[in-house]
Amino acid sequence: MLLLLLSACNTTPQKETKANKPLKGEFAFLLQYNGKLPEDVGFLTNHIVERRLANILKDRFQDFMAGTQCGKPIVVDGSTIHSVYVDCNNDTLEVRRVDIDVADDVVWVSIISPERIEGFTDDNTVPVPDR
Repeated sequence: MLLLLLSACNTTPQKETKANKPLKGEFAFLLQYNGKLPEDVGFLTNHIVERRLANILKDRFQDFMAGTQCGKPIVVDGSTIHSVYVDCNNDTLEVRRVDIDVADDVVWVSIISPERIEGFTDDNTVPVPDR
């Protein structure tokens, strides 16, 4: 009986797996923004996010940013951050999205209008998250 009690007290630290390991990387701080408005936390003007968007969008960067005046609350789903922007006067006209996978360090940008959907990413090997 004493041996059983002593063995129960002998706990060894578990190895960290991908499932229980805290996420790290340049986007990890974004995980705390769930439910917050992008303009309240400076989501698009943060130098890390802004740099990645500029590298992905290249000559479309300024046009994309001009359409991000009205942001919806940020949604954090596991290790993925979703940020959606609509036209301030007509939210059915055009939608702009930024999706960031913190675990895989991938950014996707979408411009969705009634006529077409344009997608941009810095890693075509990782599928766009569902949302």
